Amino acid sequence: MLQGQLLAFKPSAVVAERISTLGRTEDVIFSPDQTRLAIAGYNENRILVIQVEVVTENGAMTVLSDGCVELRCQDFDHPHGISWIDDDTVVIANRGKDVIVLSVPAVSSAGDNVEVEPLLRLSEGSDEIIKSPGSVAVTRLSDEYFDCLVCNNYRNYISRHIIRKRNGFEVVSSLRLFEHGLKVPDSIAISAEGDLVAVSNHHRHRIDVFSNDAGSATHSPPVLSLGGLHYPHGVRFAMDDRLLLVADAGAPLVHVYARGGPSWKAASGPDASIRVIDEESFRRGHKNPEEGGPKGLDTLADGSVLVVSCEEVPIAFFDFRTIRDQLVGPAMTDHRESRSGEARMLETALSAMRGQHDQMKSLQAEIGKLKAMQDRRLDRRLLRLIKGWALKKLAEIEKR
Repeated sequence: MLQGQLLAFKPSAVVAERISTLGRTEDVIFSPDQTRLAIAGYNENRILVIQVEVVTENGAMTVLSDGCVELRCQDFDHPHGISWIDDDTVVIANRGKDVIVLSVPAVSSAGDNVEVEPLLRLSEGSDEIIKSPGSVAVTRLSDEYFDCLVCNNYRNYISRHIIRKRNGFEVVSSLRLFEHGLKVPDSIAISAEGDLVAVSNHHRHRIDVFSNDAGSATHSPPVLSLGGLHYPHGVRFAMDDRLLLVADAGAPLVHVYARGGPSWKAASGPDASIRVIDEESFRRGHKNPEEGGPKGLDTLADGSVLVVSCEEVPIAFFDFRTIRDQLVGPAMTDHRESRSGEARMLETALSAMRGQHDQMKSLQAEIGKLKAMQDRRLDRRLLRLIKGWALKKLAEIEKR
């Protein structure tokens, strides 16, 4: 276990005050342009977006934040997961309600509170697939289409929602995607190549990695699992999919797994574990075996900075460079063939079509069962009527 090297964080007075009132936090994620950080305020029903700037002097990094904006929305109901669609738009998974798409206002030094209206609710057109959504990950298929994967925490499955952005947003397709062996899927990450989906299998104490291709379906088992975890929460691919980072909600640690070659392999434990929560804060939050450790985590694209968040430590930044270099190495060569955007789009469409077909077959089977039950009930009614008629006739005959 390594001790995380905490970075100096210098927020303005306004940003510091907004962070201090967030309460319990569940997710944190950098914007695509790496200039802002979104934090989910779970109990306070708020999303805080802060400006971030990393300055380096004599090799030492400092994180500055001089502005923020606080998002409030009537549709917030315990926001638990966040993903950016682009630099101006986020998707929020509300564990108590729905998954919604929102525009992100500009940050300001005044730290404005802005009431926002959803651009889209993913339940629209989802046929009640979304239930207790806790985490969300979005990948871009094209300028117009986005693939949105949602952890439905207490229903133990992942759902897929293909979104189209054209004069607004709309849901094109929704279906159940992965459910094999999941017990409270608590967080989700899509690899940069889009070929893998990592899921925090909270009560199985592992990360399950699924293949994301044309053959993906509800019954698809994970292609590998990563163990050695207490209660995995936030999960992120990093460094061009060479690393996978996991926030352990049941321990004061972030675990790091290294691919170590052109493809991932199953592992019984991480390659490194970093302490990111001090002992006092961890004990204060460790009210049960599943709490006290980090919940949300993310890294800058270059792997220099790691950020974590939880109720006791709403935001903390760490120098990740040494661990990054040890596990990835500047001389490491890795010739993986990148999938084109067209290939991703085609595979996602084929998977969606297959999923819709499977759902139709399942629906037809359910309709068949209902029809059989109705037929049996009808048969019993007919038998009762015939029996009643027969008894009536026998009584008439006896009277004669």
